[in-house]
Formats: sequence, C-alpha cells, structure tokens
Amino acid sequence: MKLPLGIHRATGRPSFFLHVPDRSAPAQLAALRKAPVIASSRVMEVAGERKGAEVMVHPRQEAWAARFPELALLGERCTALSQIFVSCRQARTLSVREEKVLLGTLGFLDRGKTLVHHLVQELPEYNPHLVDFRLSRLRGKPLGCRKIHAILGLTGDLCPFERVPEYAHPLLHWPQWKEEASANRAERIGNLREALEELKHAISVVERFVDP
Repeated sequence: MKLPLGIHRATGRPSFFLHVPDRSAPAQLAALRKAPVIASSRVMEVAGERKGAEVMVHPRQEAWAARFPELALLGERCTALSQIFVSCRQARTLSVREEKVLLGTLGFLDRGKTLVHHLVQELPEYNPHLVDFRLSRLRGKPLGCRKIHAILGLTGDLCPFERVPEYAHPLLHWPQWKEEASANRAERIGNLREALEELKHAISVVERFVDP
C-alpha cells in the first residue's frame, strides 16, 4: 500500500492526503503534523491481536524472483530501475534515456546480458543483435545514482545505503557486486561463465519457437 507523501514506484509521482485540497508539500506536511499520535503500546497491542497474518507472495512472482534475484532486489531497492522494469513488464517502448540507464547498470553485472535480454525481449522494438552490440560498447563504471536521476528527470531523494559510498550506483545494492567487475570492462571477456550465459540465452530463444 502506498502511504500519503510516498512516491509511486511506477510513475515517480507523489501521493497526497485526499482531504487536503492544497497539494503543496508544506500544506501536506502541516496536515500530517495535526494528526493525532497513537501510543506505541496500542500499536503493539493491535499487532498482537493479528497473530497469524502474513504477507503472501504470488507463486509466479516468487518463481521469477528465484530465477532473477538481481532484478528482484534491484527493483525493490532502486526506484529508478523499478520504473523501467515496470515498463518492460508492460511491454511499453522504452525511451532512449530509459534504455541508457538499463544498459548502463545491469550491463555491468555478471549475468548482465541474460538479465537485459529477459527484460526487453517482449518490447515491440526488441532486436537481440542490437542489444548485444550496445552491451559490448559499455565502458568504465555503472551509471551513478545522481546521473540516473538527472537522465530520467527524477526529483526524489537518492536511495539510501547502509554505508555512504564514495561513488553511489544501484549495483551496490547487490551483495555479490564487486567494483573490480567493471575495472576491465574495456577488455573483451572470454570465460566459461559468459559462454554459459550466452548458451542459456540461445536456448531460451529457441524454446520460444518450439511447441510445448
């Protein structure tokens, strides 16, 4: 549930208190300050009365998260990437800026090629060879959070990190990310892991055209 004054993860627009006609931030915050405070003891009391309640995850979502944990985690932690993921799931055409952000972040992960192809394969303009070419042109480091917000025109706060990094970028949310992973990006990678990922992608493409 989206709380008042929260940011919608798909549109990036803030929500409001419906009973407050003035939707400016000062007016909304003033209404919040007038709200009665509930004692924490009452909150705990109500929580105790709701024993057995739990958040249910749809089996398909659970299976998808198990198959693509990188996308599940980054979509949860990074609002900017979450918006792009939603556009991909809804098969909407990505803007040039959204595509730049997608490639400039996921493309630096170990399974970057597999993840990007999975997200964009249902888009109307999907061209696997063009995607591979653009991924091969990646150099340097992943796009930083400030750069991503500037590219997408986002005005919200940057995502928080447990430790303030010297160079903040979304991939720092992924526990297995190592900065050395992008150090040799300019060199052509020719290892068994990438060959295996390419083979998996080729198999998934073929399976789409085979009758079950």
